[in-house]
Amino acid sequence: MKNETMIKHLLKATMLGFATFSSIIVAAQDKLALPTLAHQEWSDAEIGAIFHFDMPTFKPNYNWRVYGSHPPASVFNPSKVNTDQWIAAAKAGGAKYAVLVAKHGSGFSLWPTAAHAYSVKNSPWKSGKGDLVKDFVESCKKYGVRPGIYASASTNGYLWVDNPGVVQKGGPVDQKTYNKIVIQQLTELWTNYGKLFEIWFDGGVIPVSEGGPDVAALLKKLQPDAVVFQGPASAKNLIRWIGNEDGLAPYPNWSTTNGIDATKGFKENDFSGVPGGKIWCPGETDFPLRTGGSGLMTLRT
Repeated sequence: MKNETMIKHLLKATMLGFATFSSIIVAAQDKLALPTLAHQEWSDAEIGAIFHFDMPTFKPNYNWRVYGSHPPASVFNPSKVNTDQWIAAAKAGGAKYAVLVAKHGSGFSLWPTAAHAYSVKNSPWKSGKGDLVKDFVESCKKYGVRPGIYASASTNGYLWVDNPGVVQKGGPVDQKTYNKIVIQQLTELWTNYGKLFEIWFDGGVIPVSEGGPDVAALLKKLQPDAVVFQGPASAKNLIRWIGNEDGLAPYPNWSTTNGIDATKGFKENDFSGVPGGKIWCPGETDFPLRTGGSGLMTLRT
């Protein structure tokens, strides 16, 4: 009987100990930052490509920060643009996703935006009837490559806007008007071209509390499953910059961090991430295939 009693006490103690240990594990897991499904799919993709096709392609010396010097929309008139060739080449190189720079620092828009006149609709390309974003997304679908869109809210030479989305004095619009243009353009891009795999902000965005457009709410409404590079701090699928465009990620490099500066999309001196950080926000390492002008840039996660 003594042995049976002892065994019962041991089993009870073991079970209590296991239950306590399990509770500790569950509690620890609750505190750990974990990847979302979108993060996991992005990590599995491993390699992507970004296509930059902007005014500097046609005017290599153009500096969009010299306000009022932007080339006219008539400059954009490619004779042999072929998005099928772009995506086929990217796929052959191992890319599982591709991102088009729909609007970079110049402010020129590669889709027929209704927000302003500086876009393909006022260019001679396809007699003003072209839509490069549409062509790009269709090519991605054709070749089984997941599509993404880059549209900087932080810079716009045409509208005299510089980092992190601040309208400069003497420009054609005020801050309130620019905010409306940002929302309108992002609504067009996030509504008219289907589900997006990745969205690039590149440079962050001014929070509403500091006078910026409410892109966070729009993102949650229209593209909640997209992975977001340097976007609103409240986005659930954030990824971060690693501090350079040379393909050199700091080592070690952690997938967690303790926060994102919304006005920049990254925190200074946090390019390595933080072990045990509060949010899952892995780094995306990008590098150009060539330097100078505009062209294809490959990304490796």
